[in-house]
Amino acid sequence: MVVSILIPFLPVVITLSVLNILEMHAVRPFSYDQVHNHASPFPWNTILFVPSGQIRWAYLNNCYIPIATAIPIFVFFGLTKDAVNNYRQLSLCLGLGRLFPSLLQEYDPDKGFSSGASTLGSAQLRTVAR
Repeated sequence: MVVSILIPFLPVVITLSVLNILEMHAVRPFSYDQVHNHASPFPWNTILFVPSGQIRWAYLNNCYIPIATAIPIFVFFGLTKDAVNNYRQLSLCLGLGRLFPSLLQEYDPDKGFSSGASTLGSAQLRTVAR
């Protein structure tokens, strides 16, 4: 289970790490005075407006990476039998059972779709006998 989550997540983390290392400038010592009191090229409290055409695609769309990495986690943990039944119970509490009558039946993928009949032939025999 952990491997199935790490497979899509690990390449994203490695890619972001490599991009950050490539964009990193030379390490310089920190100086509070130079950061806050030095007005060249801009004062420390200046807000710069940059058009989106000047920002690289990876940095512009960086906000979607957590969403993309959360999708496999939801698929593996949010679509289990217990989770689907919790969603079903919540939907019933909201009154959606009238719109979707199949919500009234508990979700159990291990249980077959037959209604008590063990084979297709016995189900056909039952309908003929009626």
